Amino acid sequence: MSAFLKTFTIAIIIVSISFTTKKSIGPEYSLVVKKSVKIMSFNLCNDYPGAPEGYLWSERREDVVKLLQKHQPDILCAQEDLVQQGDYMTQAMGWTRTGMAFNPPSKGAFNGVYFNEDRFSKIQSGMFWLSETPEKYSKGWDAQAVRTCNWVIMKDKHSREEIVIFNTHLDHLGNNARIQSARLILEKIQEIGQGRPTILTGDFNSPRNSSPYQIFAEVMGDSRLIGETSPIGPIPTIVSTGTGSLTSEADYIFLKGFNVSKYQAIDDKRENGRYFSDHIPIMATLTLN
Repeated sequence: MSAFLKTFTIAIIIVSISFTTKKSIGPEYSLVVKKSVKIMSFNLCNDYPGAPEGYLWSERREDVVKLLQKHQPDILCAQEDLVQQGDYMTQAMGWTRTGMAFNPPSKGAFNGVYFNEDRFSKIQSGMFWLSETPEKYSKGWDAQAVRTCNWVIMKDKHSREEIVIFNTHLDHLGNNARIQSARLILEKIQEIGQGRPTILTGDFNSPRNSSPYQIFAEVMGDSRLIGETSPIGPIPTIVSTGTGSLTSEADYIFLKGFNVSKYQAIDDKRENGRYFSDHIPIMATLTLN
């Protein structure tokens, strides 16, 4: 074989190996498997006329957006977000909202899930009421208010994985309603999740020693407790609008199929010394198992 043919043959082999390697284990794939997701749960305190001084949405909305811009969650799961609050955030942050108000199509709080369509695509979404008749508008058990859970199946364009998010707000008065709601949500997670990596966020109006918390914790991980590093920030997440102090814990991010590289309860304050809402946001940085 001539020197030219030998050189040409070797070149073809090198190119072939290079092409095969890039297709199977190239740089793009390496980045994919390491990409993390930052998810925030935040009870915004709904925009109602009787809000305490300093807690009207019109007084807080610019500060709330600054907080979101500072911490840059990939996904925001909100509670008590009325349509005008969600509209303001989607416009300011360039996000998409999925979810329905508890009295469709737009009356009441959404428990909305907000995300960037450059990163995620929605596959399917829905909502169920926390009641004995979850398929229709209804109030359940001994609840004081109508309560719902929104869910969305989305595809992460970086990892190409499908993940499922459930976002809820349990009743603040009805203890049996909270217990039965927890059981219903877990049934729906099994039915809708179908084994996919799943995140459950919300204001659960329940401390860690309560029955609703224990029902969730038996089958899902609490992101504050299972992190690779020590959690950052205070344990209480509810803010007393009277004293401005943190009082008790009610907000959690539960997980199946994820590792937690960082957990933070964000106790930042506005320039006037007040918190951004009557809850502080919590955020977890996650990677797939």
